[in-house]
Amino acid sequence: MNLITKWLHKKHLKEEVISHYDRMIAWVKKQNPNEYVRPANMYFKLGENWSADSCPLCNYYELKCHKCPIGRHTKQYSCQGTPFVNICLTINWEEWLVAAGKELEFLKSLDF
Repeated sequence: MNLITKWLHKKHLKEEVISHYDRMIAWVKKQNPNEYVRPANMYFKLGENWSADSCPLCNYYELKCHKCPIGRHTKQYSCQGTPFVNICLTINWEEWLVAAGKELEFLKSLDF
């Protein structure tokens, strides 16, 4: 990716990451809220999930957390210190929706 393309892409990262969460949340709202969380099911049906492989920020910053807006904000790696950690601990889709909603609000509050 050349520098101009990278600069233009960076301007749209916040929109991309918010859209990513909006799509996942919309998909989960169609699931049985008491069903166990299965990231592979989401990936199979939606083509993305909450893993680093699907995250626009992780992909753009190539897992260099210290350069990512989240890492710069929290001064931690792998989204530690954010509501994302709670997403990873959920058992059913109802819990996942609550945790993802908090992460989405956190992402919206960041300056990119």
